[in-house]
Amino acid sequence: DRYLLSPQDMDPTSTSLSLYDLESDSLKPLETQPGLVLDYWIGPDKEKILLKKGYINEAGFWLDNSYYVLNVPTKVIRPVPFPDLVDNPTLFWLDAETIGITHQIQPIGGIGFSTYNLTNNNLSQVIKDAFTHIRRYGEKLLILQYALESQQTIATFTTFNGEVINQQIINDRCFFKSQVNNYILLNCEADSLFFDETLQFTPFGGLVSLLAPGRGGDSAIVVTRDETIFLINQISLEQQPIALEGMPIEIRWLPDASGFLYRVSEYLF
Repeated sequence: DRYLLSPQDMDPTSTSLSLYDLESDSLKPLETQPGLVLDYWIGPDKEKILLKKGYINEAGFWLDNSYYVLNVPTKVIRPVPFPDLVDNPTLFWLDAETIGITHQIQPIGGIGFSTYNLTNNNLSQVIKDAFTHIRRYGEKLLILQYALESQQTIATFTTFNGEVINQQIINDRCFFKSQVNNYILLNCEADSLFFDETLQFTPFGGLVSLLAPGRGGDSAIVVTRDETIFLINQISLEQQPIALEGMPIEIRWLPDASGFLYRVSEYLF
């Protein structure tokens, strides 16, 4: 409520991420690294910022981009090291002390993934092959891969350092759709399924086009591609059909999960 982050001119070729104090009407530079502020992401602890700087903000021009972690209270800034053989990498926060690095992005997923730990300064390669999806799941990483030759989907839980915890093979081509509470929803070739942290799979039904969990409540709304609409319990996965005015293309729950807005092609209900 008190501060704004803003890139400010530093010299003819550089900008600096700065902190504007609304109370004192003052602007304070947070860093002086060379290049333009291209993007930044505030960390989960609200004290550190992942900062991207470079000179050309276009796809394909990434070799002059640098990433830094800026500690706002202490003003300490450190560069984020890149793994070997990266090609247009993407970075994001996994937790307050860990950054995820996709070595090479693809239309679906990427190739190679590493983590950088700010506490011990360790860069750990988690996977070197292609994957279709990777995300944090509690204190673990969930990795989905598709084996083209065998036409199987491989679901793996690993530590942030890449140690395999457990793994399961699905004899189908499946892709990540959403997460509901502790369940992961996958859309496969003809149907969908849920699985939990033990990688126990439960068939769910038709392919899901929209899933909207109500934060702070037990319910989620599911819309399937065959135009079936129902509520599911986020804990038990029990289903209850509901009737709406048309097929929703967007759903927004109220903050207390007591109801929701939904949009169809021409109206809002």
